[in-house]
Amino acid sequence: MVSCKHCATPNSLDSTFCKRCGTSLPEEDIKAGEVKLEAMLAEGESALNEGKTESAMAIAETCVLANPSSVRALSLKSMCHERLGHIADALEAAEQIVELNPDSELDKIRRNQLRNSLLQHAMAPPVNKQRALVGAVARSRFAFRWERLPRLW
Repeated sequence: MVSCKHCATPNSLDSTFCKRCGTSLPEEDIKAGEVKLEAMLAEGESALNEGKTESAMAIAETCVLANPSSVRALSLKSMCHERLGHIADALEAAEQIVELNPDSELDKIRRNQLRNSLLQHAMAPPVNKQRALVGAVARSRFAFRWERLPRLW
């Protein structure tokens, strides 16, 4: 985020002018913000690789707020959502990536994979948790009684 020198309003890094007063944002402030953003993204990617998905997600969300047109930030967000099992949210971020980068075939392939994954998830038969729980309880009670039965004889 870049704060306006005139009104102190925070603006995203993809802004050229302040969203509140229209004052031109200094280029050096935008460049400094981009350097910080790249460092944060590297930290987020490292956290994701280490299995710290929640931390990586927090960093990704912050980076997307700082620069909504950052393909790298959206990609990190998509990967975090996918790892957490939030396929619809991962697909939403992938759609934004393709909008920002329409010539990238790799991004289109990834978006299509997420679409297929979401479709498969939607078509999977629902799990009857109540039935599974009753079966587990019945099985444990039977096993418990069976273990005690020989002691009674």
